[in-house]
This record gives sequence, C-alpha cells and structure tokens, in this order.
Amino acid sequence: MKKKYIVGIREVHVSHREVEAENPKEAINIAKRDLDTEVMLEYSHTLEENTWTVEEAKEDVKNARKRLHKDKRPKRRLSL
Repeated sequence: MKKKYIVGIREVHVSHREVEAENPKEAINIAKRDLDTEVMLEYSHTLEENTWTVEEAKEDVKNARKRLHKDKRPKRRLSL
C-alpha cells in the first residue's frame, strides 16, 4: 500500500533588498536588520539530495503547511 510522504527539498534563493545608505557596507548592514526592504526573491539553485529530508505524512498537507509556516516564520525586526 502506498503512503504519503513530505519531502523537504533544500533550495537557495537570493533576497534582493532596496535600501538607502551612504556606502555599500552600510547598505549591507541595513539590509541585514530590516527584513521589510525585500523587493524580489530569486531562485538560485537546489542543494544536493543528501541535504533533503523525507518524512511520512501524518496529517493532510494543508494543515502541515499552516503549522510549518507558523512555526518557521522569521521574526521581523522593526527599523527605527
């Protein structure tokens, strides 16, 4: 009998951020601390299969997605 599995495929993305700064170093520092500056998220590449995860699905995918999104959401920093 077939079972359902959740496969976590590791991918690398590039987050492009638009900031105002005096120089490139300051721009990097601002982009690191202000997560709301993202203007585009671009796919870069998929990591090797030995970094992927696989687990038997124990709940329906919609509920799992909600749970994972809630648990893994990055904390946003507020800029002052």
